[in-house]
Amino acid sequence: MFFAPFEHIEDKEAVNRQLAESLRQAGIAVTLLDRDLGGFPTRSEFDVVGIDNFAGGYLLAEHLLKLRCRHLVFVARPRSAPTVNARIAGAREALAARGQAVPADFVRLGEPDNPEFVASLGAGRKVDAIICVNDYTAALLMLGPPRESPSVSVRE
Repeated sequence: MFFAPFEHIEDKEAVNRQLAESLRQAGIAVTLLDRDLGGFPTRSEFDVVGIDNFAGGYLLAEHLLKLRCRHLVFVARPRSAPTVNARIAGAREALAARGQAVPADFVRLGEPDNPEFVASLGAGRKVDAIICVNDYTAALLMLGPPRESPSVSVRE
């Protein structure tokens, strides 16, 4: 079975370990997708299929820097997978490799469908580009904050 460990939930490590262990005890072979059950440097006995998250973060930031974006922000949701830290580290390294200081508020944690959070991304300093932790986060930011449905009144 391919299993992508849960993220964005309370006690995610305990929940993921319990689920994987239950599958193993049932004799089901488990391959983890994207990440191990715990954060680096811990390692479980399960096989993991994933990407080089550090390189991914580096390449994203490097691409934006080549496009002359100088004021970058990295957006992630709270309680994200441990692999997100590697993406952030890669992006920070790309900035450093170009001689750019990494601002203290480079990483912004919040819900991309929260209007207050989205508004805060551009508050206080110039932002040329936003690096999103994943496609889902980028899609929510591009959609913008949820809009209230127009109220419909029905008269009899």
